[in-house]
Amino acid sequence: MAIFFTNLSATALVAGLIVALFTLRLAASRGFRELRYLAGVVFLASLYAGTNACAILPLDGAVQGWAARLNILFGGLHAAAWFIYAAEQEGRKIRGYEWFFVASGFIGGLLGLVPGVVIARVTTRDVTWLGLTYRDGRPTRVGEILFVIFVASFVVLTVRYTRKWLRGDALARAHAIGLGALLVGATNDTIAGAGLAELPYILDLGFLVMVTVVGLGVTRRFVDATRALDRHSSALRAAQAELVQKERLAAIGELSAVVAHEVRNPLGVILNALAALKRTTPQEGEAREVVRIVEEEALRLRRIIGELLEFARPRATRLADANFVETVRSAAHAVTQSTAVPPETVVVESDVDALTMTCDADLLRQAVINLVHNALAAPRRKGPVRLVIGSEDGTAVLSVVDDGEGVAEDLAERIFVPFFTTRSSGTGLGLPLVQRIAEAHGGGITVEPTPGGGATFVLRLPLRPGD
Repeated sequence: MAIFFTNLSATALVAGLIVALFTLRLAASRGFRELRYLAGVVFLASLYAGTNACAILPLDGAVQGWAARLNILFGGLHAAAWFIYAAEQEGRKIRGYEWFFVASGFIGGLLGLVPGVVIARVTTRDVTWLGLTYRDGRPTRVGEILFVIFVASFVVLTVRYTRKWLRGDALARAHAIGLGALLVGATNDTIAGAGLAELPYILDLGFLVMVTVVGLGVTRRFVDATRALDRHSSALRAAQAELVQKERLAAIGELSAVVAHEVRNPLGVILNALAALKRTTPQEGEAREVVRIVEEEALRLRRIIGELLEFARPRATRLADANFVETVRSAAHAVTQSTAVPPETVVVESDVDALTMTCDADLLRQAVINLVHNALAAPRRKGPVRLVIGSEDGTAVLSVVDDGEGVAEDLAERIFVPFFTTRSSGTGLGLPLVQRIAEAHGGGITVEPTPGGGATFVLRLPLRPGD
C-alpha cells in the first residue's frame, strides 16, 4: 500500500509538471494570458505532491523535516495562487476578503519554513488498517489554524466556481470539480494530520483530479477557440473572395459600359443605313440575302450591347406589392410572343392564382424571361418548358424545368459567372443577371438536375424584404 501512495504522489508530480508546461505554452496565445497564473497554480500543486511523497519514504529525519516545511510552503502558496488566478481570469484586481486568504497563504507558507512555528517536530503516525506509517511534521496550534484557513479558502473557491458553472460557464465546471476534489483531500489531510482520525493522506489524489480535470477544461477551451478561429478564418476568406469577385465584376462592368457606349452609336448608324437601303433600293437574290444577314447580325449585336449595359449599370430596385403569379405568366407570354414559339411550349403551373410579394416586378419579369430563354435553348430539349410556382416558409419558389441534356456538375457554379457560356450565340450574361436580381431581392438562384434528364433552375425570393 505504501508503494501505491508513493506512486500516487509521483503521478501527481509528473502530471502537474506536464499540465503546467502545456498551460504556460498556451498562455503565450492571445486571449489566454491569465493561464500564466493557472500554470503557477498547477506547478505549485505538483511541488506539493513531490514533497508529500517524502512522508512515506524511509528518509533521514532531517530530510523529512525539511520536506514537511516545504510541503507547508507549497500548500500555502498554492492556495494563494488560486485567488490571484481567479481575479486575473475575471480581469480584475484582488479585492476584499481575498486579500486575507492570499496573505494567509504567503505568510503561512513562509512561516512553515521556520522550525517550530507551523511544524512542531517530525513524528511517526500509523494507519494500521492500511499498514501505512507516515513520518511527517506534527502541526503546532498556529499550524492547525493555518490548515483550517487553507481548507476555508478551498471552500470559498469551490462555491464561487460552482456558481459560475451553474450560470453556464463550461470552464468553471472543470475548476469547480477540481477544487471540490482538493477540498475533500485537504479536509481529510487536516483531520489526519491533527491526529483526529486514523486516515491516510489523500490530498495528492485531489491534486491529481484537479490537474487532470482543469487540464482537460483548458484543452477543451483551446480546441473551441481553435474551431472558432477556423470558422472566422473561413468567413474571412469567403468575404475576401466575395470582395474580389465584386471588384472584378465592377471592373468588367466599367469596361462593358465603355465598349457598349462606343459601339452603340456606330451600330445605330448601320441600322439606319440598312433601313434606308431597304426603302430605296430593291433587293433581289444574293443582295437580299446579304442585307438580311447584315440586319440580323446588327440586331443581335444591339441585343448584346443592351445586355452589356444592363449588366454594367444595374438600376436600383423599386419595391412595391405585386402578384408573383401574374408576373411569371406575363414573362412567359412575352417570351412566346417575341420568339414566335407555340404558347404550349412554355407552361405555367401554379396551385394559387395570387401570391403577393414586395418586389420590383419589372426586374423579376426580366429574370423570369432570361430563365425561360435559357431553358428554351437547352440542347436536345423535346418537351415544353415548365414554370412551377410554389411557396414555402414565407418564400416564393419558381422552378424552371426543361428536359434537355442538363448542366454538367463541374459547370453548375461557372454558369453564373459573367461572360461564361456554352452556346456560340450566347453572351454569358443572362444567368448572372438573374442571380443579381435574385440577390437584390434577398433571394437566390440554384440549378438542380431534372429527374429523368434536364435542368431545373430554382428561384427563391422572400415574400417580404428582410424575410
